[in-house]
Amino acid sequence: MTNSKKSNGANLGFENKDAKVSLSLDLDVLISDLRQMIDEARSAVAVTVNISLTLLYWRVGVRINKEILQGNRAEYGKQILATVSQQLTEQYGQGFSYSALTRMVKFSTIFPFNNQTCTDMAAITVFTYAETRTCLPPSS
Repeated sequence: MTNSKKSNGANLGFENKDAKVSLSLDLDVLISDLRQMIDEARSAVAVTVNISLTLLYWRVGVRINKEILQGNRAEYGKQILATVSQQLTEQYGQGFSYSALTRMVKFSTIFPFNNQTCTDMAAITVFTYAETRTCLPPSS
């Protein structure tokens, strides 16, 4: 019965020093490969999230500009923007504060994409919302 255990692989050859070294090296390679896979996936997720948020901020800016701020409703629009900001901030946090929404509107007017074409998406990918903050004037 002891022999059948060995032949079934229960021992896994740990009696041999060379097998331990080989297993250790294989494990190192495995861990290295798994780390690389995890790092690549995390990087891809970060890029995807960045693109999605950039597009969201642009769309929010377009919608606010279209629905609230266009025309001769500037003062009224500012009041509505404050109310919208308060409600969004309660549910989604500081990312939708009055100044953040103002930056989103500016972002959408600085980059007035007509349709969500491949060219537009490429531009958004290359030049993200976070990077545009450096060229936007401060909110008042």
